Amino acid sequence: MTTTSSTTAFEYQYETLNVKTYPDGVAHVELNRPDKLKNSFSPGLFEDIFQYFTTMSKDSDIHAIVLSGSGHMFTVGIDCALLQGSKDKDLDVARQAFVKQAHLNYLQRSISSLEKCSQPVIVAMHNGVL
Repeated sequence: MTTTSSTTAFEYQYETLNVKTYPDGVAHVELNRPDKLKNSFSPGLFEDIFQYFTTMSKDSDIHAIVLSGSGHMFTVGIDCALLQGSKDKDLDVARQAFVKQAHLNYLQRSISSLEKCSQPVIVAMHNGVL
């Protein structure tokens, strides 16, 4: 669900996040993949997190962000399929490692966007967090 706000973050359609803003300057972002392995981090979720927190960091109307997970668990973490090696068997081991490192750097930018966000981010974890 996407709500209207003065910020451009809400012009972007989030496939894996529920986003709400409140008049007091608080935003609530909810991981929304409860039926997909308990909010596991997929490529889409990584991208949505990066887009949201990068944009919200520039929004002076938002003073704090609460991050939570929908469903039974906050998250089970990364989808293990994302950590598999390169599917290109024509690459030697060194090049496969280079491709894997570039992929991990791409995923890390999403997590780093929370750390770099200018507003405080409060994570409301519940039940299992793996």
